[in-house]
Amino acid sequence: MGFLLIIIDFSILLLLHAKIYDYKITLKNYFLSIIAFSLFTLLFFILDINTIGLLLVYPIYFLIYTYFIDKGNSSRVLLVFYALFPITFWSVMYDFIIHFIVSNSKLLDFIYKSTYGVSFYSILASFMIFLLLKVFHYDFSYLKKITRDQKTNLTLFIANSTMYLYFVIIPIIGYIEIEKKISLNGYQEILTALYFLLFICFVNILDRNLRRELQAQLLLQKEIQLQNINNYSSQIEGLYKDVRSFRHDYANILTSLKIGIDERDIDMITEVYYSVLKDSGKMLKGKRFEIARLGNIVDLSFKSLLLSKLSEAQNLSIPVSLEIEKPIAIKNIDQLDFLTIVSILLDNAIEAATEVVMNADIEKSSNEGITVCFFENSKLNKQVLIIQNSTLKNEVDMTQIFERGVSSKGNGRGIGLSNIKRILKSYPNISLNTTSRDFIFRQILEIEF
Repeated sequence: MGFLLIIIDFSILLLLHAKIYDYKITLKNYFLSIIAFSLFTLLFFILDINTIGLLLVYPIYFLIYTYFIDKGNSSRVLLVFYALFPITFWSVMYDFIIHFIVSNSKLLDFIYKSTYGVSFYSILASFMIFLLLKVFHYDFSYLKKITRDQKTNLTLFIANSTMYLYFVIIPIIGYIEIEKKISLNGYQEILTALYFLLFICFVNILDRNLRRELQAQLLLQKEIQLQNINNYSSQIEGLYKDVRSFRHDYANILTSLKIGIDERDIDMITEVYYSVLKDSGKMLKGKRFEIARLGNIVDLSFKSLLLSKLSEAQNLSIPVSLEIEKPIAIKNIDQLDFLTIVSILLDNAIEAATEVVMNADIEKSSNEGITVCFFENSKLNKQVLIIQNSTLKNEVDMTQIFERGVSSKGNGRGIGLSNIKRILKSYPNISLNTTSRDFIFRQILEIEF
């Protein structure tokens, strides 16, 4: 019966862990996790670990489990936080219920001492935690998505230390009471009360700091989007002026041609053609008219971002090719995350292509410049975004380019691609394939919908 209660508690903690870390746990993985935990616990019993040692079962297992779920992408301090936070939150809530609610009611105490009393209050504690997360909109999964400063990392380190101490100290007190026959119930209640208040304060402080960081990032993104939209409007206005000017000039040209035709002056017609008409088509095929293809993009923010980045590339004398043949809208990904990914990829492409333009004498393929292609494959239920650029090297080493601080351009500059890797962890339906050969670096983003 005792082992069954442990499995029930673990099952609850597993659901709480999935909620806080924000991942979907399938029924298959759920049962596999229970089996793995059962074997892990059984190993402790086989090795005849003492009671104090058994207190480490939950922390050690959830550290291993979180590392497996995270796949080693998060920092150590964040990894420990996600491992300890669910079990400590549950432990604090459970101890608070037992010491300050159940102990003051004979009926509740009677339920607690019954066969399934422990499991009943375990479920109640978990239910209250889920309720708190829902009511106060706590979402600590964003810790994986934001760039944490040194202060935030220090806060997490202190929190990790206090969580681990609490998770160990409270059971140790209970062990001393049972084995040494020493009454420490008063100290246990005081410690539970103090840590409960401390923990709630910590949760609110961390939530407030997280919301502030997210708000700052959202404001920055909105400013960038607004600037991109302004650039888009300026480009459209310039394009309209070019077309209006061309229309006015073309009317004058037609008038001149009519005069030459009426007078049957072949010399005049020839002069008009070679001096004006011969090169007039180049204007319509100019770089600025490439943006007309952006009309197939439904999302204004994405449209303005592309225009801003591609205009920046053209101003740097980088050849640009844009292929968006049919109307298309962003699907199955948060728009802000999508824009962040595209912005990083385009910035990297522009930087690499600029180096090629500055070294025009170097051997490279005919696909010089930047190419952006966005299309939808309805048969495969996929949207595909391709961003490619020319490179100085025939083949770029890609073994570590997605690691933070690692870049082909030098140390300390590989932050963008690591951010993309962090964002994509939240989207199992999205993959990013990277290739490099024949002086072409290509990023292919596939979004399943």
